[in-house]
Amino acid sequence: MANQTAVTTTQVHSPLFFSKVSSGSEDSQLLFKLIYFWKARNNSKGGILLGLEMLMIDEERENMLIRFYLET
Repeated sequence: MANQTAVTTTQVHSPLFFSKVSSGSEDSQLLFKLIYFWKARNNSKGGILLGLEMLMIDEERENMLIRFYLET
């Protein structure tokens, strides 16, 4: 039986920090740690998703809290 080796290639970019993020049509990749992730559901309406909340921190120790709410 032959040994199989998985090879993964990625492009190396300098990290983009939260303080440098701007709106626009450019593609960018953020490097962060997800500290907290929370989903809100309405159990009385069959468990439909109401929103998401994420707390992230980057290498410059800047925090970003993102909240997404869905209209029901």
